[in-house]
Amino acid sequence: MTNYERENFKNISNMIFFGETQNKKIFTTGAFLQPMKIKDVNGNDYWIWAVEKFEDTSYYDGYECNPLTAAKRAEDLLIDKIYPKNNV
Repeated sequence: MTNYERENFKNISNMIFFGETQNKKIFTTGAFLQPMKIKDVNGNDYWIWAVEKFEDTSYYDGYECNPLTAAKRAEDLLIDKIYPKNNV
C-alpha cells in the first residue's frame, strides 16, 4: 500500500461507493462481512469489507443499539438506542 493509499484510507469520506460486491462472506464477532468495491476521488478501485448483516448485540457509546446495514442518512443507521432506565 502506498503512502497516498494509507492517508486516504484514514478518511473514508474520500471514497465513492458504487456497490459492486462478491459472494465471498466472512463472519467476525457479531457481523457478517462482504467484499465491496469502492473508488477513491482519483478513480482508483479498492476492495473493502462491508457489514452485510449484524448477528449479536451491538453497542453505541456503551449502550445496546439496533444498527441497520444501510440507510439514506447517517443518523438513520441506528434505529434504537436502548439506555438503562435510570439514564433516560
